[in-house]
Amino acid sequence: MGHRPDPIRLRQGLYVSRDLIGGRQTDHNWRRIADRLQFSRVWPMAAFGSWELANDGAKTNGGGLVGDIVETAIDSTLVQAYDASESGGTWGYLATTHLRDGYSAEFQLFPSSPAQGDAVAFGSTVPFCEVSFDIGTPAVYDAAAVLAWEYSDGVDSWASLTLATDQTGATGQTGAYFAERDGALSFVPPADWASVAVGGITGYWIRAVIQSGKGGNMTTSPAMNGENPSTVSLGDGFPCPHGGTITGIRAIDTAATPHATDDVKFILMDFTTGAHSGQLTWARNQRQDAWPSLTLVVNTSDILGVLVTQEDSGNADPTNVMLELTVTPGY
Repeated sequence: MGHRPDPIRLRQGLYVSRDLIGGRQTDHNWRRIADRLQFSRVWPMAAFGSWELANDGAKTNGGGLVGDIVETAIDSTLVQAYDASESGGTWGYLATTHLRDGYSAEFQLFPSSPAQGDAVAFGSTVPFCEVSFDIGTPAVYDAAAVLAWEYSDGVDSWASLTLATDQTGATGQTGAYFAERDGALSFVPPADWASVAVGGITGYWIRAVIQSGKGGNMTTSPAMNGENPSTVSLGDGFPCPHGGTITGIRAIDTAATPHATDDVKFILMDFTTGAHSGQLTWARNQRQDAWPSLTLVVNTSDILGVLVTQEDSGNADPTNVMLELTVTPGY
């Protein structure tokens, strides 16, 4: 009988013959190849809970994250208020607005006499998708479209930001009635979001700015309840077992009735790096759907989660969804 090669033991307890990976490999090579075989190319990921816009509970009127959330106070240097009339326009920390002439309280989001160009900005060292607010003094508006939302797309350059939802608005949830109550706002992180300096502090920034001719329509300037806003992420997110590129997603809805009124839209978010899948559309009347052409690069132990950006208005939201992530391992 010929020589029977020794099997190679994989970490999962499986064994592979040397013949399968090339009989004349050196020990170093065949063990490296065996290690590669252990990497899974399909990751099962649970996104349990109801897939809707105001379900995660952040500051009561939450945003669209699916799962158990974690709220992390934004560093004081990354929350800045802008007074357009102060010395030709000046940024300053939100926590010290009570020390500025145009403000009357600490953590005041806009000057006491709001004017065109006044703004408040929120930043982070990595891209984010949801911010929560504990409002002490609610905003009062006597008109719509007072505020515009923007993101930093270059040095001293801002572009329009579309919010998925703004649950701090009691009158409406588009961002036009920001800070009327506690809650969270969420959005799809823009592809061209740039890390720039605002008030001398570098980060990825979004801002709410008072539009032309609308200063007098904010009749009460809102203030936080003695604290900075928080970024919102998932405490029960999916930890990537190894690095690689997610090239596809398949979703399976376990709800009793599939969403039938509207398409559901969402992103798969990497909360560690701020990268995401781009907005994906789950067609209505589909219990299962798939998105086969993605290029989301992830690292070992990165935390993944789902942010819903459009819900089913008929209240038949996907529930306790199972995801299958197709992965090309990185070596």
